[in-house]
Amino acid sequence: MKKGLNASILKIIAIITMVIDHISWGFFDLYSWQGYMLHIIGRLTIPIMCFFIAEGFRKTHNLKNTYCE
Repeated sequence: MKKGLNASILKIIAIITMVIDHISWGFFDLYSWQGYMLHIIGRLTIPIMCFFIAEGFRKTHNLKNTYCE
């Protein structure tokens, strides 16, 4: 088994950080240090998702068939 990060682990990390961000919106004041730190952790989701969007675009062979009409 290979060591390191693979797509499944990155997706799990993104899901966990997104859940942490949603918990911070629901249960913590934005201006408290706890809420602020949880939002910082939650903001790690977008770079991971952008990576998957770029990888999916790079690995798409026929772009003409990917758009819905």
